[in-house]
Amino acid sequence: PNRAVALDLARQIAKLHATTSDKLETILPGGGKSVREFMVEEIERYEAMWNSVTQQQACTMRAAFTWLRRNLALADGPRAVIHRDIGFHNLLVHDDKISALVDWESAAIGPVADDLAYLYYVIPHMIPWEEFLAAYEEASGIRLDRRHLDYYVVWGMVRTAAPVYNIADPVFNGERASLDMYYLGSCFGDVVLQRISQKLAAIVQAG
Repeated sequence: PNRAVALDLARQIAKLHATTSDKLETILPGGGKSVREFMVEEIERYEAMWNSVTQQQACTMRAAFTWLRRNLALADGPRAVIHRDIGFHNLLVHDDKISALVDWESAAIGPVADDLAYLYYVIPHMIPWEEFLAAYEEASGIRLDRRHLDYYVVWGMVRTAAPVYNIADPVFNGERASLDMYYLGSCFGDVVLQRISQKLAAIVQAG
């Protein structure tokens, strides 16, 4: 747990989201599209990836894709350059400050909530979630709708689960031997599915 690092991360994400470039709109995924248009394409892409998996057909994922499509209005929000894989596996830290954010292969023009919600299960190990969001809001000047954020918490886990099971599928159908991939599909993947299930249940119960 490191409060200083967590707060600096909030400020650095705000700095990233303040980046503007007409050129980036022409070269990054999501450029020239509304948030909703981008999300429709992304949901279709990840659902197709999930449907290609043969050894795991969790009803949780089908429910999640259905909920994401039916609640597309919640997807709308501020758009910017986003990293889409912000986590401590992709950060360099020195003297309690973020010195670099690495691994930009998933960068896009999309909803700022995507980057923030991706940290939903990590930040509470360091500081309270609301304190992190408040630091981001202060640095960015953006006020975040919590229902909008919840949408992207679900989405972040869905776009994690689909490739995880897609990668692990050859191991479970006997085409490949890999202990790493077995762990992904049998342990980590199940954790992600449980998070999706729990978050969806909480959203539905809250109305």
